[in-house]
Amino acid sequence: MSATASPIGVATNSYARRTSRDNGWALRTYVAAVTAAGLALLVWRLPHDHLDSPFLFFGLLLASIAISVSKVHLPLANGSATLSMSYFTDFMALVLTGPDQAMLIAGASGATQCLVGGRARSSVSQTLFSVAALVITIQAAGLAASSLGGFPFDATLATLSRPAVAAAATFFICNSCLIAAAVALSRHERFTRVWHENFLWTAPACFIGAGVAVIAVRVVMTMQVWSVLLAAAPLYLTYRSYRIYLGRVEDQQHHLREVSELHLASVEALARAIDARDQTIDRSASPNDNHIRRVQAMAASLARAAGMVSNEVEGVKVASLLHDIGKLAVPEHILTKPGRLTPDEFERVRIHPTIGAEIIRAVPFPYPVAPFIQSHHERWDGSGYPDGLHGNAIPLGARVLAVVDYFDALTADRPYRRAMPLAEAVAVLQSEAGKALDPNLVASFIEMLPALDLHDDAVRQTTIDRPGARTSAPVTGFSSETQQAGPASNVFQNISRATQEMHALYDLAQTLGTRLSVHDTMALLTSKLNRLVPASCWALYLYDAETQMLQCRFASSLETEIVEQLRIPTGEGASGWALRHGAPAVNARSAADFEAAGLPEAGAAFASALAYPLIDGDVLVGTLTIYHADQSPYRIEHRRLLDRVCNQVASVIRNSLTFEQVQQVSLTDSLTGLPNGRALFAYLGDQFYGMSAKGPGALLMIDLDGFKAINDEHGHQIGDLTLRQIASALRQNVRHSDFCARYAGDEFVVAFPQCSRREADIRAGQIRRAIEAVSIAPRAGVTLNPGVSIGVAVSPDDGETYEDLLSAADRRMYEDKQRRRIIRQIDPRLDVRDRTIA
Repeated sequence: MSATASPIGVATNSYARRTSRDNGWALRTYVAAVTAAGLALLVWRLPHDHLDSPFLFFGLLLASIAISVSKVHLPLANGSATLSMSYFTDFMALVLTGPDQAMLIAGASGATQCLVGGRARSSVSQTLFSVAALVITIQAAGLAASSLGGFPFDATLATLSRPAVAAAATFFICNSCLIAAAVALSRHERFTRVWHENFLWTAPACFIGAGVAVIAVRVVMTMQVWSVLLAAAPLYLTYRSYRIYLGRVEDQQHHLREVSELHLASVEALARAIDARDQTIDRSASPNDNHIRRVQAMAASLARAAGMVSNEVEGVKVASLLHDIGKLAVPEHILTKPGRLTPDEFERVRIHPTIGAEIIRAVPFPYPVAPFIQSHHERWDGSGYPDGLHGNAIPLGARVLAVVDYFDALTADRPYRRAMPLAEAVAVLQSEAGKALDPNLVASFIEMLPALDLHDDAVRQTTIDRPGARTSAPVTGFSSETQQAGPASNVFQNISRATQEMHALYDLAQTLGTRLSVHDTMALLTSKLNRLVPASCWALYLYDAETQMLQCRFASSLETEIVEQLRIPTGEGASGWALRHGAPAVNARSAADFEAAGLPEAGAAFASALAYPLIDGDVLVGTLTIYHADQSPYRIEHRRLLDRVCNQVASVIRNSLTFEQVQQVSLTDSLTGLPNGRALFAYLGDQFYGMSAKGPGALLMIDLDGFKAINDEHGHQIGDLTLRQIASALRQNVRHSDFCARYAGDEFVVAFPQCSRREADIRAGQIRRAIEAVSIAPRAGVTLNPGVSIGVAVSPDDGETYEDLLSAADRRMYEDKQRRRIIRQIDPRLDVRDRTIA
């Protein structure tokens, strides 16, 4: 029996894979030392050896090589070891020829085991290590036998027994320890555990083989050569017994591996479901992006680099999957909150490691998991939670998770920020070393980072849309039926989408009614639905019952200026058809809207549309239309979402329109149609605050001369007509950027932003002439030509605030009125209407 290079094959291969990431210098040093010792022993002892019986030497050599081909594979986890009956011939060679010739025979059989008939071909270093280990073992066994008298040719069976037992024990201990040490170093496990679990049970075969070899030697010594064949029986029985037993062990191990893989797959599925529930959809990520496996791989690599044994590494792998399971107890609106958490909200978050650990403690994992989950938010400086552990008091597995989780949080999108570039994330990790994170682990992680595969290694699946049958309306050429969704590409994406939909609906229900204006309502709606409904442009069309037209009131994203110009007749285009029929138009031809509005070339940026009618009770409010650059992007889940939203949106939009109408009435003078005093002060407070910073601006105070006489002599109807005519003249002589309002009674105010004094005087003269050109005939043969007094105030010369400007303009208006009165008293025939007094 010889446990040869196969176990070290595991160690060497593992080392080769982890040269850049694990601390493999100890394994390399050990392998090199054993190999050097064995080769040195071989060179040292070989010159002293003389082939006294070449026939016997070569016979044993060929027999050992032949028997070594028939070997049994030992169930060594994560590797392969072999058990061969060539030990029988090796021990016979030790008894018959001595250790120097026996080491050559054992070395040849070991090399044969490594290179012939193996499940995986051994490397040169593995083969050399195996040969060296057997050379050392044979020499040690020979030394043990010599100390008890050796194997004289004429010795009795009883005399041979003592040195044989010593040699067999030494052979077993030396050979198994050399191999177990290499395996332990490769796995970062305790030597005693590896030796006890994988090699101790092979001792019986070693002693049985030695006993049979001694008996066979004794038979040869008595010249009963043919009786040696009887030794084949126990050897064959031993071989068959081990082969059957180890075959069953291997089957059980295979079954256990399958169960373990199923168990880990179940844990991963649970973890991915939790992750999908907590995360937002990232449009830049693949639908099958599996960052769970990526985090698990990084955590396992860092754990091995930190020197954790394989059992603890398995615990880290499971903990990396389930470390956030405690977030099931944290409200979702806190987990997805885009801003900073309040102290109360943060206290709710702090409980999740403890709850997660309590959940996991109920699961009988064969390795530590709960302690890693409990402490993965502890900080190296002791300011973490939940227990405030410091430094090395934090479990090593938890410190590993903290580094990997921190890095993943930096390099992944979150509701409150976008992912960092890799270089920035590494810089943040370095800045947190010694504060939040273990500095040694941070250094190891950054060192191994270039060798890690940060891309998802999961199998990518291609999403295939299978459009359903489309029924087109004869005029507009769009579908009024819902396109059937293609097969779900990823169940976890569906979970995440469902969570997002729930959040969006909840937020809309909570905040939609708080918006008073149509623009604010639509801005909120689009911000909440943009991540759930694909859109190149959102548009709101309002229905005008008098003209039977849909007028665009709001548009966002692409081609906003063009879409805002659209006026679509009811029943035409996708939007008009949806309102006329009270049903959504899904994946409609977007060009139909632009054609209906008389702009057929303007909609080239869009290929399809989803038009949804907004109806509040029996009142037609308008249409919510979403344009997209792609063909047929909308599916049944988009229609289902808008089914839930649009009824509420229709009601809110109607209320917003009512509010705007009421607001308009409250800010409009009912007689002249101009803004009233309330609107004037709101405008001045917004536009004329701090005029010195904005540049010069001007106010005109206009007062109608003799208005009381007009009312007294001709009646209030003529007075009202006069005010309306003056308001009309003012509208025609102010710019779009100016503001004109009826201040009170027969007084009007005109505001000129960014206006100098000289320009204000010129504009005042134009307005005076326009008003005094008004002609009113209260009755036949009577004509009234009203005159006005105007005062001009300019900032900052006349004041810093609009109150100062109003006061200065009012004072100058009365000065103008007084001058005009004096001039008329001197000579009523004197025409002063063309003079501007400022």
